[in-house]
Amino acid sequence: MAATTFSLMRALTYAQGLQPPRGEGILPRKNKSSKAFSSAQAKPLLDYLLSPYENGYWELKAKWKKDSDFAKLILDKLGISDVLAAEGLGKEMIAVKNLAEERRDHLLSVTSRISSVNALFRSIVLTQMGKESPRLAESDEWVKEIDGGLIQEKYEDAYKIFSTKIFYDSYLHSVGEKKIYAIQSGLVICMEGPNSNGEISFVSNSREPLENLREFYSELGTIFDSTLVRVFAPDEALMKPYFSMVSGILPHVINDSFQNSAFLQALDYYENDDYQHCISTLGLIAEDYMQRIFTSLLREQAPGNLTLGQIFDLINRRVDGIFAPPKPVLRPADKVFELIKEISAESGAVSLQPVLREIVNIIQEDRVFNGKKIEEVSKITFKRTPFPLRINDNINELLKWRNAASHKSRVPLGAHEADRTLYCLITIVTWWQSQTLNIDWSKSKTEILEILIASSKKTN
Repeated sequence: MAATTFSLMRALTYAQGLQPPRGEGILPRKNKSSKAFSSAQAKPLLDYLLSPYENGYWELKAKWKKDSDFAKLILDKLGISDVLAAEGLGKEMIAVKNLAEERRDHLLSVTSRISSVNALFRSIVLTQMGKESPRLAESDEWVKEIDGGLIQEKYEDAYKIFSTKIFYDSYLHSVGEKKIYAIQSGLVICMEGPNSNGEISFVSNSREPLENLREFYSELGTIFDSTLVRVFAPDEALMKPYFSMVSGILPHVINDSFQNSAFLQALDYYENDDYQHCISTLGLIAEDYMQRIFTSLLREQAPGNLTLGQIFDLINRRVDGIFAPPKPVLRPADKVFELIKEISAESGAVSLQPVLREIVNIIQEDRVFNGKKIEEVSKITFKRTPFPLRINDNINELLKWRNAASHKSRVPLGAHEADRTLYCLITIVTWWQSQTLNIDWSKSKTEILEILIASSKKTN
């Protein structure tokens, strides 16, 4: 290892100024590997997406050591340390400028990219297996210059962890920021790479893959001050990985290729921090599904030019109307007038009793009738609905955010509001997907609605 006659951290600062690091976000915008994830791999993420408050997620946080002994060893072997040391301590800017552009890229890659560390160890494992390493990204070409046997020997424990707990036959070393990728023990997401502020964050729905990553990087000496916790609150933290998880396993969440493109458009808006258009797009998707629900349950075409809220209200009114009890009717007062006509001047008090009794009965029935009418007018909720309570609540919340986005209200719309909108939409869509599979569509409209209404009272 070259004598320490320069500050690696200062050299990195200058290198980043001359040549911004590539970061971890090297995967394509849309996670092309999402279809490769099996249903078994996706299931823990689905559990979180449908019930985040019940399942939460695990998060590994740590500080990334850019000037680790491992990084220094690689820089020595690449000859980069010699160039940086040539000008002496305090002249790191000049030394960095003396590096070829490719070597500056390698300097940043070795010290600041998780993907590059993974690429090196993947290459070593494949070599041990007698297999050829696949094509590397340009910034990782330095891996071919490193003696894998030397690394395997010097970092024997780290290699053992990587080869037995992280690597598997279809392992891909690239880590895209806020993209799902797979290791042997499960799916993980890198929420934050080391290039931002020196901290890294991985999340997963299982503890084991994060334990394995922490064990590997700790043994390698590239992370320190690590913590591994399960997250349930606050709400902003709980929903933070929601969009990333939906994006990564979308084909396992939505079985509708027609709407998948609209979902991807919303995800693009989200990644570009355009939360207003993101929420509006999600609202349009919800509107399409609400029209499907209307047509499927009521067996008639949904009226045109209705908003999401109007279709939702109409479904509930129609369903409530189908099962509404007979409306009360006023009792006619004709009998009272006939009895009055029969009263003569000589009639005594006893003969007036039937008339008075009839008048009292009519008054009492009128009070019951009027009371029911007042209750109908004042009661704004629907008595019968095909939607379970949780779905009903989520539709109303989605309406709130969609209206705020569409009307450009003063309600601030950020990532959390978009996360909440997507959560509400996913629960609605997956609920309806389940109904379309489980409902016996050979039954009549009334029979199906009766089943849904009864079910809505039992589940939330």
